[in-house]
Amino acid sequence: SGRSKDPTNLEVGDAMEQKKLFKHSSKDHQWRETLDSYGMQLSIYFDEIEKATECYEMLKDVEMGLMKASVVHHVRLFCFSLICIENFRTTKLRRFKSEAKKHMDALRDLVENGAINVTHKLQLVKAEFLSLSTMDDVLPKYEMAIKSASRAGFLHDGALYNYLCAKFCLRNDSLQDSADNYLVQSCELYESWGAMAVASSIRSRHPDVFVGVLSMSHKRASTGHRSRSHFRGSIT
Repeated sequence: SGRSKDPTNLEVGDAMEQKKLFKHSSKDHQWRETLDSYGMQLSIYFDEIEKATECYEMLKDVEMGLMKASVVHHVRLFCFSLICIENFRTTKLRRFKSEAKKHMDALRDLVENGAINVTHKLQLVKAEFLSLSTMDDVLPKYEMAIKSASRAGFLHDGALYNYLCAKFCLRNDSLQDSADNYLVQSCELYESWGAMAVASSIRSRHPDVFVGVLSMSHKRASTGHRSRSHFRGSIT
């Protein structure tokens, strides 16, 4: 939410201070795994692929056991796919492409077996994977994933998909003018979700796009459901 000097650093802050209240146990490795898993997601939001890759290498061979039945499993597969695709794009190491395909196939299996909340994730990964080999007819696939995430109410996924679509447009000379709109949409969705630090990061990396565009923190507060906290502070 922006209340941290470095939001991708999970080694310091309130959560780590709380951990000091508990005695060490044989399950400390689970705490490390949780930090790597969440850190990987945050690094993707902030486009810190090097940090995300470090977490990926720590997590990719972890046996999930019963956790395969949880949301954590498909989120990891989704993140794994994006990280491997981006690494292949920049390094051309074939292992990343084959690993990306493996994770994407696992996502496809989940969708084919009825995991309806994973459909838009698979659509986005397929668009990203296709963009490795062609620029033709890829933009509609990004837009399909964006629409699917928006209709299902996944603000954070919609924000990320808009950002990745903008990056695709920036790599294509004929689509660069379209990138601005996707960047603005990404920022607005992250702000609606409450991820102010991510939105601020996008603004700082693309300052020319946001000249004259106010952030949500400077707009008049909305009474819509998106402006409300998901949880009451007194309860959490």
